[in-house]
Amino acid sequence: MPAPRAKSRSTSSTSRRSTTRTAKATRTRARTARDSAGGVGGELVAGRIVGLFGIHGELKLQLLLGERPAFSAGERVRLRMPGGAALDVTARSLRPHAGRWLVAFDDAADPTAAQRYVGASVLAYAGELPPLGAGEYYDHQLVGCEVVDVAAAGAARLLGPVERVEHWPASDILILRGGAMVPLVHAYEPVIDLDARRITLSLPVGLIDASAGERA
Repeated sequence: MPAPRAKSRSTSSTSRRSTTRTAKATRTRARTARDSAGGVGGELVAGRIVGLFGIHGELKLQLLLGERPAFSAGERVRLRMPGGAALDVTARSLRPHAGRWLVAFDDAADPTAAQRYVGASVLAYAGELPPLGAGEYYDHQLVGCEVVDVAAAGAARLLGPVERVEHWPASDILILRGGAMVPLVHAYEPVIDLDARRITLSLPVGLIDASAGERA
């Protein structure tokens, strides 16, 4: 599992400006689950089974939400199998190893039995995710928020909704509908209002094509 990313320190549901742990960037808490949208009843893709490990049926778990799995050994886990079917299984074991997580299920004691789970998605529900501190966000909370540039001459400019969040070395990047890319950095003074589903920033001239967006 990659090293945990810094937490976002932007404020929500207020007009206060964001603060960050460093002056460099505002960061979101977790990697984006690109296909988490459209789940039923708040269903999110929290991780994926990406391969086999060892001879005892353990599987490599890639986390997409949070810094540790939302389940523990002995608990039931809901999977979305590669063919699309949902399956509830019991986690026989769960442990960190070499920067990633390894999971084994009750009905798979060897690699041959565990192979069927490779490619499956691990599901979670928004209410099951660990709570975050003030000003911290999961990526899926930002998806769908309208992005507004308040530095535009004459009037605020509506740039469009967030389709996903990408995590680059220098900062997190909001990818908007239509392909525009907006760095979520402290210098642009982001204000995130989840209640209004709106992210306002003060962007430098030329960062986004002047023809993009419309008056807010």
